[in-house]
Amino acid sequence: MPLNPEIRHPGPVSPDRDTRAPARVQPISFSIAPGQTVEEGLARGLRAAGCDSAYVEMSAAPLAPFAFVMPAPSPDDSHAAWYSPTIAHPAATVLRAGAIVGWREGAPFVHCHGSWQAEGGPVEMGHLLCPDSRAAAEIAVQGIGLTGGAFVSREDAETCFRLFAAEPMGMSPPRPRALAVTLKPNTDVPTALAAICREAGWRRARIRGIGSLNGAVFDDAPPMHSFASEFLVLDGRYDAPQEAGEGNAEEVGAARLRIAIVDVDGAIFEGWLVPGECPVCVTCEFVLTEEDGAPPVGQGATT
Repeated sequence: MPLNPEIRHPGPVSPDRDTRAPARVQPISFSIAPGQTVEEGLARGLRAAGCDSAYVEMSAAPLAPFAFVMPAPSPDDSHAAWYSPTIAHPAATVLRAGAIVGWREGAPFVHCHGSWQAEGGPVEMGHLLCPDSRAAAEIAVQGIGLTGGAFVSREDAETCFRLFAAEPMGMSPPRPRALAVTLKPNTDVPTALAAICREAGWRRARIRGIGSLNGAVFDDAPPMHSFASEFLVLDGRYDAPQEAGEGNAEEVGAARLRIAIVDVDGAIFEGWLVPGECPVCVTCEFVLTEEDGAPPVGQGATT
């Protein structure tokens, strides 16, 4: 059973518990120039690649100035969870971060989670404020670009937040090798992603993304009890079994995700999620890509 009760958001519960958009996929790489904000740099990279949307990662990235927020309780009943006040540093180095690059009101928009460290300070984690953080040197960016499907920021009636939704952009490919996916609150992440991969007819897939959980149980680390959190997928795979049958989630095909996650007190957890124990708090955003000959989960997967 999940650690926490189902989280109740102020709006009506949507009958659709995920959004999906099929897409063509391509690897992308570019740089954020010194002085650019992270949002400016990622937007230019997306346009140069000619993609509709993307999931990108950066590491060992110096930013100055630097600003972020962490998950926090809502100050009133208008939302089920909220953000901390802005935490700012003159400079910090991003250790690892993942970002969904999509659209809001016709302009590129970025949602980014990760971990970082200011000089002499502790490792911190949360939601990077991309318009307020600038590259202090050239930053290499790598990721997966999507064409034909994208993440578009919309008002969400259930949570009363403005959130990314996966939406088609023009004609869908005849046999998509990628899906843009968002998950709704109280949806178990590994279970939902496994079902989506099975419905796509995929035997193996790579999972990249970010989101928030209402508690999380790991099979190799202590549980995270916080009702609000921010996470980054460090390694994610779906591997279908040779024959699906009765048994636990892994025996019938499971999504395996190793994540780093921060709670409302700033404590950071890392581990492999246990299916059935990892419900969405507000939203999760994933890029799923079909893979042929993908290595087994946990054997040195890298982006």
